[in-house]
Amino acid sequence: MADRWASLAARAPVTIVFGVLGLSSGTWAARIPAIKTALGLSPGVLGLTLLGPALGSVLAMPVAGAILATVPPRRVVQCGLLFLAGMLPLTTVVSSPWQLFAVLAGWGAGLGVVDVGINMEGAAVQDRLGRRTMSGFHAAYSVGGLVGAGLGGIAAASGVTARADFIAAGVVVLLAGGISAQLFSAAQPVVLGADLPGGDGVR
Repeated sequence: MADRWASLAARAPVTIVFGVLGLSSGTWAARIPAIKTALGLSPGVLGLTLLGPALGSVLAMPVAGAILATVPPRRVVQCGLLFLAGMLPLTTVVSSPWQLFAVLAGWGAGLGVVDVGINMEGAAVQDRLGRRTMSGFHAAYSVGGLVGAGLGGIAAASGVTARADFIAAGVVVLLAGGISAQLFSAAQPVVLGADLPGGDGVR
């Protein structure tokens, strides 16, 4: 019984953060038509602005990986969650495609940072438990995406504004994700010089 609770305590925080990452993505996907209509974007221009998240993620992931060499995953993930929660509401106040692109790039950077951090923590949890857990974590992302898209669709059909939807999702991301990330404990930063004779290491 003790081992079961220890396993749950290690897996639950990572599962929740994977879930809120999917929630944010699903919420955005459901409200793209509202943003397109508000800015009067053509399909071609919309497609170009939607490159923003990919660009932000690609640029942020290597940076996050480098930072994780000296900073615990929970701190990196919490910083990324701030971008996830804060950037989506800004998509409702921009006035041009380039502004939307920039905001989405910032949101994508948050996605990339959180993604790197939770996968590092998830891999460490899997190693510590000695059994496969990553598939469950990624399933939580998919479930979160379905929930976000479903609730976003219901909100749109009910006349709830995209801004209100994004703010509500952001609160969930910050509270559920931030608190869960604080409970990360499996992965630790690399300690440079720890294997050298007489070396205390440099964090």
